[in-house]
Amino acid sequence: MVNQEQFETKFTLIKVKDGLVKAINNFFKELLSKTALKGILVPQELPNGSGFIPSLIIDSEPLAGANALAPIMPVNASKAVSDLTRLKPSKGKIGVLLKACEHRALIELVKLKQANLENLVIIGIDCPGTYPIQTYSEDKGNKKLNTESLLKGFTKFEDNTELRSSCQVCEHFAPLTTDIIIGIYGLDLKKQFLLGVNSATGEQVLEPLQLNFKGAEPEAKKRSAAIAKLTEHRLKLTKALEKETQNRIFGLENFLTELSGCINCHNCMTVCPICYCKECFFESPTFDLEADKYLKMASRKGALRIPSNMFLFHVTRFNHMVLSCVACGMCEQGCPANIPLLSIYKTVGKKAQEVFTYEPGRSLTEEIPILTFKEDELEPK
Repeated sequence: MVNQEQFETKFTLIKVKDGLVKAINNFFKELLSKTALKGILVPQELPNGSGFIPSLIIDSEPLAGANALAPIMPVNASKAVSDLTRLKPSKGKIGVLLKACEHRALIELVKLKQANLENLVIIGIDCPGTYPIQTYSEDKGNKKLNTESLLKGFTKFEDNTELRSSCQVCEHFAPLTTDIIIGIYGLDLKKQFLLGVNSATGEQVLEPLQLNFKGAEPEAKKRSAAIAKLTEHRLKLTKALEKETQNRIFGLENFLTELSGCINCHNCMTVCPICYCKECFFESPTFDLEADKYLKMASRKGALRIPSNMFLFHVTRFNHMVLSCVACGMCEQGCPANIPLLSIYKTVGKKAQEVFTYEPGRSLTEEIPILTFKEDELEPK
């Protein structure tokens, strides 16, 4: 992690010749061949071309299938980083490419002692958003939904309603506290992209590449202006979403109606980067009941939905992870019942976070409220 007060971000321009993805891959090849990095975690295309998955690449040849701007996000890559580092950090340095929501989730996981940043070099990339896996798979041959289509409509990003719902209202789409930054906002991506060094660790890793971090100030300013403009637009969309969602779910009856399609599959919990319990209460034998007990429960209201305990499951999830929710939208993407979980979790999460003046993923030193106790924390400010 970088302390912004102690390090001044510096940028250089990297030329693009045969497309942006290939230019970024060439940069990754240089990192593997010339720096201390032993490997890079980056989205890699599946052999059948049907999607992408985070992969730890240690050789330049597999980088041909890497795509830093993969058009879909099947998992939040912070879970992959947790798998890599939870038991024991790497002895050698590993580069990790993360979107902003993935990096913010990783920060929360580190504070929850589910990941370790030791010997990790975090590479943040400006995110143009991703498409829903469902619609991406329906686009056979990816003729319409692909990286090229994302970048082609880049200047109209705020109007791209084909993106995942979380991406359409995301106000945290640019990296802030990563070691290295790949910047694409506000630039002519057919010609160049910005490469930023954002920490002493990043500076040390990039030193063998002998890059000239001078002369990119005009493009860096264009990027900052583009980010500010889109952030302002996204905040307006978020406020509108919150208002609409509150009207829709306010009150117990409305809330239960909104979740009524839930089939208790627990997919939202499985794909959530913040849910990490190895022994989950809802996966335990606690809810294995005999038929007579189901009949007794049904007798109270005349009917009992099965699987049961749907409401208890969601309320418990709210209590466990809503303060650390980064609104990545994995829950909604994984829901087979098509419940608009992103709007629910983003709205409830933001309200809960405002109570504690807490923003998930903002800082490693900012304690998660659920893990701390302050006697006056719920008193009116």
